Amino acid sequence: AKSIIFAPGAIATSVARFIEPTPNVVARFIGQDSIENAVSLASEAGIGVTDAAYGIANTGSVFVAGGRPARVASLLPPINVVLLRNNSILPDISELLDKKDTFDADAVLITGPSRTTDIEKILALGVHGPGKLIVLLL
Repeated sequence: AKSIIFAPGAIATSVARFIEPTPNVVARFIGQDSIENAVSLASEAGIGVTDAAYGIANTGSVFVAGGRPARVASLLPPINVVLLRNNSILPDISELLDKKDTFDADAVLITGPSRTTDIEKILALGVHGPGKLIVLLL
């Protein structure tokens, strides 16, 4: 069974309550796990769900904070679903940098799947991080 992992966050926690476990889908929280266990669960998960602290309008990026569980849930599963409140969208990155004193060390700025042409000049998506990024605006 594939699992959906939820990093701690007000929105993600609320959404997780509506997930009905089935033989094919299991919802798990990774907030209280050791980092080793969180990495193991995230590596096996099909989807990671995280809250975004901010969205950046001019780049389409999302800023995910929330410590290591949020970083693990946003980077390891092949699909990252980010939940973003519409009142948390900033016009550009300079507005985000004005808030830098509130960032934790594990915060991640995500614009989409990574892109690389390192291997024989063939484009590969999602080599570093998820292959698919879905942002739900709430």
